[in-house]
Amino acid sequence: EKELSELVRVWSGICEIKTTISERAKRVLYKQTDVAFCANEILKEAVSNAVRHGSATQVKVTIDREQDDLLTLSVWNNGSEPEEKDKIGIGSEMMNEVCVRWNLGGTRGDVTLLAELPVGLSN
Repeated sequence: EKELSELVRVWSGICEIKTTISERAKRVLYKQTDVAFCANEILKEAVSNAVRHGSATQVKVTIDREQDDLLTLSVWNNGSEPEEKDKIGIGSEMMNEVCVRWNLGGTRGDVTLLAELPVGLSN
């Protein structure tokens, strides 16, 4: 929650960011710092790209854990979808490395990044 608050503060006045985190997601983020670190990096990259490349002014972040072994990040924004979808940048490389699966898609004004991170079952 501290990192999300910082993300909202950094983009304040440029982009309105709303966040929702389920209780199950909060528990795993507190217990598994590696998962929390990856989620934070993905969210920073997603918001930065939405604003810088997509001209987004609104972002909605949802973090949930509906399945025991997956943390799901959903980042919606009202900007533009990337023009070069096949270009592999630093963000795409990171997503390929840490996510079970991820997808970015949508149309102008309705773009969503969905990312699933693996979670240890002992937590």
